[in-house]
Amino acid sequence: MTREFLEERAFDLGEITSFLNPGALFRHWQARRSVKHLASLDDYLLRDIGLKRSDVEWAERVPITRNAVLALEERVRQRRFADS
Repeated sequence: MTREFLEERAFDLGEITSFLNPGALFRHWQARRSVKHLASLDDYLLRDIGLKRSDVEWAERVPITRNAVLALEERVRQRRFADS
């Protein structure tokens, strides 16, 4: 498998990647910092932006090989779809 194929496949899977792609890992690290910031907000603010504390806590446990922000967005989208 070529590196280009692996990178394209990782992109298709929502930024799931391996340790072979340092650029993606850096983006994932930045996403984890964003989730960490969300965790510092109070529940009122989280509700105001459409998140639940449990969603943020879940996103904090996402492996580094996955973009936590994209995973959080997908989780919230699925919940909203299920609720409608």
